[in-house]
Amino acid sequence: MPTPKTLDEAFAALDAMLTDKDRRYLQEAEDPDKAAVSLHHSLGRHIRNEWGFWQDSELKRHIRQQFGLVHPDDMSGLILRQYCRARYPTRLDRLKAD
Repeated sequence: MPTPKTLDEAFAALDAMLTDKDRRYLQEAEDPDKAAVSLHHSLGRHIRNEWGFWQDSELKRHIRQQFGLVHPDDMSGLILRQYCRARYPTRLDRLKAD
């Protein structure tokens, strides 16, 4: 899969790369933001290293332009938080929907 260029493409790439175990972990998390933070040193590192956040990549430029972030840690954190919020709502949100 090519390196994502936008946040939407990053979400699609994460959808493709997560294992069933990863998905279960995120589905069971009480708070998507805390789940995202817990991934900083694993999936977050992969994002920073493989998606060009230490160099100059289109995704890095996109996030800098759209969100004003400049540090790779902040950029990967944004992707993980937004992804977890979008794909894995909190348990309370799931209960409200039922």
